[in-house]
Amino acid sequence: MPPKIIKRRVAKGIYLVRFATQYELSSTFLRFQEHYESPRFHGRVFSLEEYMDWYATRYGNFTYYQDWAGFNVPSTAFRPFLCG
Repeated sequence: MPPKIIKRRVAKGIYLVRFATQYELSSTFLRFQEHYESPRFHGRVFSLEEYMDWYATRYGNFTYYQDWAGFNVPSTAFRPFLCG
C-alpha cells in the first residue's frame, strides 16, 4: 500500500506536506535537503549509501530518520533534481 501523504497549500508558494510516518518524511526529503544545505554534500551528486556512511561515522550511527521531524526546503532546492 502506498504511503498516505497529505498536501495542502498554506500560502502563496508555501505548501505543507504531511506523511504517515517520520521515516517516510525523512527518507523522501533526505537527499533534497542535504544537497541543498549540508556543509559536506551541498551541490554534490551523492548516493544514499554514501550519505548514510558519512552520517553514521560522524554521529556514531545512522539515526537520520529519527533525528529529523520536519524540513523547510525552498523550491530552488528541487531544480537540480528536475534538471537531471
